[in-house]
Amino acid sequence: VFPAQHFKRTDLATMGICGDSAEEAKQRVGYNLNNRKCTDVLFLLLFCGFWIGMFVVAGLAFKEGEPARLLRPVDYQGFLCGDDFGGRDLRSKPRIFFPLADANGNPTNVTADMKISRNFGICVSECPLVAEYNAIADYNGSLFFSYPSRSIISRCIPFDEDKFQIRFPSGTPLNGSLFTSDTRASFASVLNAANYVRESMEEVNRNAEWILFGGAMAALIGIGVLFLLRIFGGLLVWLSILFCLVSLLTITVWCFVKAGKLDGSKLQGQGIGTDLDLESSDEGQKTMYAFGVLFLVGFFVLLLLVLFMRSRIRLANKVLGFSARAVMDMPLILFFPFLMFILLIGFFVYWIYVALYLASSGEFETPSGQYPNEVEGGWKYDDNLLRLTVYHFLGLLWTRAFFHAMSEVTVAGAIGSFYYLRETPEMPERPVIKSLYHAVRFHGGSMAFGSFIITVITVVRATFEYMASKFRQARERNEAIRMCVCCVRCCLWCFERFMEFLNDQAYVQVAVHGHSFCKGARLAFKLLLSNILRVTAMTMIGNFVIFLMKVAIAALSTLIAFGAMVRDLNVAWDEAPLFPVLLMLIIGYAIASAFTDVYSTAIDTIFQCYIEDDGRATKSLQKLMHEADEIAGEGLRMQDSAPRH
Repeated sequence: VFPAQHFKRTDLATMGICGDSAEEAKQRVGYNLNNRKCTDVLFLLLFCGFWIGMFVVAGLAFKEGEPARLLRPVDYQGFLCGDDFGGRDLRSKPRIFFPLADANGNPTNVTADMKISRNFGICVSECPLVAEYNAIADYNGSLFFSYPSRSIISRCIPFDEDKFQIRFPSGTPLNGSLFTSDTRASFASVLNAANYVRESMEEVNRNAEWILFGGAMAALIGIGVLFLLRIFGGLLVWLSILFCLVSLLTITVWCFVKAGKLDGSKLQGQGIGTDLDLESSDEGQKTMYAFGVLFLVGFFVLLLLVLFMRSRIRLANKVLGFSARAVMDMPLILFFPFLMFILLIGFFVYWIYVALYLASSGEFETPSGQYPNEVEGGWKYDDNLLRLTVYHFLGLLWTRAFFHAMSEVTVAGAIGSFYYLRETPEMPERPVIKSLYHAVRFHGGSMAFGSFIITVITVVRATFEYMASKFRQARERNEAIRMCVCCVRCCLWCFERFMEFLNDQAYVQVAVHGHSFCKGARLAFKLLLSNILRVTAMTMIGNFVIFLMKVAIAALSTLIAFGAMVRDLNVAWDEAPLFPVLLMLIIGYAIASAFTDVYSTAIDTIFQCYIEDDGRATKSLQKLMHEADEIAGEGLRMQDSAPRH
């Protein structure tokens, strides 16, 4: 569709790209395999120094904190059950029991209207199993009623009160229920949550093999989708566009029929659901007419875009097909996101572990005064500990963004080497490993720089949301303030999305040509800006294809695994356990995201390499166009070389 001799642009190898000098343009031709140097070293040192601080924070947290304290209950005097923290040794009493109390919350005043009080708890060694008068003793020797209960997260939760009855020594039974409405709701929520977690875990344990089967099916379907995109990428894109046009037109006709603008009797039996019972009032017909006009406008806008950008859509089809071929030719690249996922999970576990120690490093203040006078107590944190917590949170944001940058640079480098060096002696035997080596050895500073920018933007957004929450009441009273907050929130979100997009494009320049981050971002921005229509077509089609891939992989893998599980359990589909199915869907979507992340980076890399070659009529460009046409024309007949690892 775009033979090299038809390109009209000036030779970029001599005139430069988008204002670059000729020397810069020459340096950017081809894949930089051996002429790399360390980039953005200052930010690499800053990132390493930041992580030294992270280890210092962890050391202080390990020295002062004890996460078990966070789960231990607090008695009515403010002491921790099961601990000697705060001046009272309760290590032999790790559980908390809530005795019966009168209407004023006093457990020592025996009345026939006593209820369980959540505000009065005493530490006990074991939860009582029987209803008995004067069975539970306070630290001061006071005796209280007991009732059958069981320990859930060190809290003594009563059994069903219908199974026992409390009587006073005189034989008078307790009036009414053990619970106040608030207490009943509190205990019921704990019991329901505990039962739901227990039942869900049991369902997962019984159906673990089908959950793993769903994950395996997601991986196989992902490979199959890439295989189809490699061969029929262009056809799938055109069919998807046709499906969207037909869907918009069908919905438009249906809306006009419901609005009374078309005769629905002529459409019976044509697949249009005109028999649906919708509101037939004037307001309902006006609403359906408005929707019909909206969908009709969308239909014509999409149709005009397709007609106007058909040549760029054909280019996008070629890039999609070639990107799928590049990914399939290097199978190891599909497993790289899972390696990064494992590393990221390991980091999250470490971060949460340290965060728990930080949260338990404060001072636990016991309330002054005697019950029932309530004086606030609990965990107190000084300013230094709060600063360490903020520092630790910044480490989470920066490191997460750094892992994303490493994944982008590694995949882009491998795809770039395939584009420029395939079927040449310079092609690395293991391009993914070679690209990972380049990323770690030369471009750690650039990855730290790009991830630092995203971290700063995220912190600015989080700070704004925190400030906005503080002025919630003012926003509710003043429409102007609410409008300003919405506008700023929208602008910050758009700016963050734009910077994430620009970062990903800059990582391609860093990985392929070995530039620093700022230079890579500048060149990528100029390159894409000078090809804005191609970028628009590529972005729209690429995002749509990636969305379809995620839906197809997650839905198909879940349906297949669900069908196999239902058949194995020999139950009706509506009687199958829900939680394992949701877990199948989540795992399928996660695996689909891993595949589509690689494919998305491959698309960005191939696209940038292509538009850089456009105008130079290089051998790389001619080979790309020839191979794309050859793959599209030959269908299933594959002529690729053996896969590289």
